[in-house]
Amino acid sequence: MLHEEENVGPFMERLLDSLAKNAVEWKVITPIMKNDPTIELVKSYPVVIVDRPLHLGSAFAAGMSRALEYPGPIITMVSDLSNVPEEMDLLINASGDIVIGARGPEIARRFLSKVVNGILRGPCSDYTNAYRLYDRRVVETVLPKMRSKGFAFLPEFIFRALKAGFNVSEVRVTHPPRVGGYSKLHYRANLHEYLRLVAWRYLG
Repeated sequence: MLHEEENVGPFMERLLDSLAKNAVEWKVITPIMKNDPTIELVKSYPVVIVDRPLHLGSAFAAGMSRALEYPGPIITMVSDLSNVPEEMDLLINASGDIVIGARGPEIARRFLSKVVNGILRGPCSDYTNAYRLYDRRVVETVLPKMRSKGFAFLPEFIFRALKAGFNVSEVRVTHPPRVGGYSKLHYRANLHEYLRLVAWRYLG
């Protein structure tokens, strides 16, 4: 989370309700900066708080690393409610070492995601959505090899998993606009990461 004061309440209530319907035991791990005012709202819920690095990919890495301390698969999602917590059963009931919640035609309004997915090609249609289920073996294998710190972390993880021989599948999910606040992604700042990722993808 990063300055999601408007969304944290509705997100956490819906997430906890969905977890109760889909799991006997679970842990919610929330990477968040210590000076983020959202942290006081988060503390009122049963969550494990991890100090959040600034960049998106580093935040995912910190959360996933902490998640390895607990048994079971790992589900990642963003907290702006563009990933719908009630759809986690679609990921849980699918097969694959990684299951991506792939967005449908509505991805067209997110220009950069559309461009990245088109350039990277490969077996998947959506490399940039954070809504995913990971088998812990994939995270144990791939996370130490990751280089991207920003938004390119998401597609890089998929390609490294494929290169390591893991199976990646997709299920269609909805992707509504964020409920409140504003996007924290700065695509121009991630351009160098995408260029490096494309070079690695095609040149090795």
